[in-house]
Amino acid sequence: MRTGPNATLLSAQWIRFIERYRVLRTHRFGRICVSAGAFASAIIEWGPSADPSRPGGSLRYSPALDNIPTSWYVPFVDLPASSPSGSGGARVRLLAAAVALFRAKGLNATTVDELCAKAGVTKGAFFHHFESKDDFAVEAAQYWSETTSVVFAGAAFHEHPDPLVRVLGYIELRKQLIQGNASEFSCLAGTMVQEAFDTSPIVRDACAKSIFGHADTLVDDLTAAIKGHPPVINSDPIELSRHIQAVIQGAFILAKASNDPSAAIDSIEHLRRYLLLLFAQAPSAPQASASDQGTNRVTKRSSARRPR
Repeated sequence: MRTGPNATLLSAQWIRFIERYRVLRTHRFGRICVSAGAFASAIIEWGPSADPSRPGGSLRYSPALDNIPTSWYVPFVDLPASSPSGSGGARVRLLAAAVALFRAKGLNATTVDELCAKAGVTKGAFFHHFESKDDFAVEAAQYWSETTSVVFAGAAFHEHPDPLVRVLGYIELRKQLIQGNASEFSCLAGTMVQEAFDTSPIVRDACAKSIFGHADTLVDDLTAAIKGHPPVINSDPIELSRHIQAVIQGAFILAKASNDPSAAIDSIEHLRRYLLLLFAQAPSAPQASASDQGTNRVTKRSSARRPR
């Protein structure tokens, strides 16, 4: 990495921050720890732009960006013990049970009896809080949005001054959250809407609100990134935020279809590379990273499983 008058490292305050290992946010939903020192391996350079279309300067990424260690984000996510809205008791236990069972078995295959058994409540308690299973699914989608928003709102990438790095940090976090089997990392709203899109408009609309609402959290950073680092083709921040979610939701489906979480990781890695190319930030001489090698291994495994 070059240093000097035309390419300086991040501020001393940021360096001090990334040299510490911090617990960013502790919540009953879980916590995310970030090894900020590991983030330093992907640190960027800033300098005057050689491109006349970028008069304000440009980011030059270290080739280390292709080798961000998996310890950048280390998630510890458990079922919520309480809801951010303040409700507690049987209602919250039922909603937490929905997060686990609907992602594992699906909306239609999960019975009210199973939800009650998982939550440790009576069937009477279920119908005391919810008029029907569809009404319950609507509440579950809202609950999913509330609890998962805590994870993303507390992530380290929000503190970086450059919006493009924040977007790339979000993508990296999505990769690191893919651990275990698909029922542990897939999206509850994305899972439910695949079953209910044509049979239950209220559930479909609740899932849409959750998915599109999460996409909207990226719009401000994408708008600023487009302004600060003009992409090689015209891009709308709202459409781009939804494309990012489409890739992530599709990645979950590939992981389920192949019974292999690395299929999702590879898809999201390709999304990261797309963004680097879109914003003309790809390293000049990229080297095969561990994730590249993992892609080759997955391709071989997938080919072996593919029916002929």
